[in-house]
Amino acid sequence: MLSATLLLPLLLAIGGCDESVSVDLTSYPADTYFALAVTDNAWDSHDVANLVKLDFNGTVQPDTVAPVQVETPPTIDGSGGDGAWSKAEGTELVLDAVRGGCGIVAVTVKCVYTEERIYFLVSWLDPSGTRSDDPGRWLRYDGRWTNRYDDNGDPDPEGELIAEDMLAFFWPIADTYPEFTQEGCAGTCHNNGYDLYWHSAGYGRFLDVWNWGAGRTNPRDQADDYYLTGVFGVDTGVGPYRFNQPVEGFAPWGPLFQHQNDPNANVDFLFVEQAVAYDPHAGWNDGSTVPGYVLHQAADSRGDVEAAGGYSGGSWAVELARDLDTGWPAQDHIFTWEDTGGDGR
Repeated sequence: MLSATLLLPLLLAIGGCDESVSVDLTSYPADTYFALAVTDNAWDSHDVANLVKLDFNGTVQPDTVAPVQVETPPTIDGSGGDGAWSKAEGTELVLDAVRGGCGIVAVTVKCVYTEERIYFLVSWLDPSGTRSDDPGRWLRYDGRWTNRYDDNGDPDPEGELIAEDMLAFFWPIADTYPEFTQEGCAGTCHNNGYDLYWHSAGYGRFLDVWNWGAGRTNPRDQADDYYLTGVFGVDTGVGPYRFNQPVEGFAPWGPLFQHQNDPNANVDFLFVEQAVAYDPHAGWNDGSTVPGYVLHQAADSRGDVEAAGGYSGGSWAVELARDLDTGWPAQDHIFTWEDTGGDGR
């Protein structure tokens, strides 16, 4: 066996007798870009960060998030209190209003990652604290059902469908949308002649969307993972929710499903494993409620994104996690690793 005295000169000789030779093999995922949107009790009015850089070997800058690699990842529970988050510096993103906006002026984003997964913590002030079980909620009123309400929250068949608080990430998919790195979602959502309510990336361009909803995905600790192109696209697999209502204009107007303990159980959420067909003759009382959505467990590509939000002290904290490479490159943004030869962190 070679002694340490003989081994060191041998290693230097192999390295060209240069004592300054570096063998640092540090690598990071490739830098990329995303857009972000949040709502406050709204379906289509929202506030956006149009274009944000994810710089894996950089530092926090305006509109730049700097991820940090960690050995122990955070638990996705909506608390934002794991030690992993203390290792990353937050980026405050100042938001622009779309369709009047919701009054959310900024969010703070942190990002950490492991060899296999990437994690985000997004927090923002929201004094209204929209109840997370509100979206589409049915109310028995004057002997009939309604899920529409006026501005005062009173039942109104011509009113608005109750909304929820939401957070969405938008990522370009593969090489279909190279101009996203310059224009962000300003060149996609509500653009190219499409009705303002609908989002589109334009034909031939694809965006991966992670959409967290306080009432429709949060109870399952998931986000809805789908894609946008010339039309709305649905990833492969089971989605996290479905409407609990008939098609507009069809009678009778009321829930399609109820909780197994109904009538009049007034549950907050209707999970599919507890849902049964609605019985109009079960003896419903005025004032009874039924959730507006049946909540499933998203699966396959549709269920790639783990997400949980917590509301406390007038603020939301939403944690999200996803594999860097989901194995669905046509439907998801893939975070690819690059050998950088860098100096690490």
